[in-house]
Amino acid sequence: MYVTEGMIVVVVLLMLTILMAIIIMKTKMKETNNGNNEMMMTKTTQIPMMTINFILRLSNVCDWLEIR
Repeated sequence: MYVTEGMIVVVVLLMLTILMAIIIMKTKMKETNNGNNEMMMTKTTQIPMMTINFILRLSNVCDWLEIR
């Protein structure tokens, strides 16, 4: 039971991160077409923050599964 629940959670989180990456890439393409270089910089700095948040969420989920 615990293994399957954990696997489902991990898969769902991976899907969400992939979707976020696709959205970021699409916005980057639009921004390059418009020529907004400043916006590109802010987006590239946001990506590491998102990965850190994702790792923190994963650790929280693992703790929650252990408690249950």
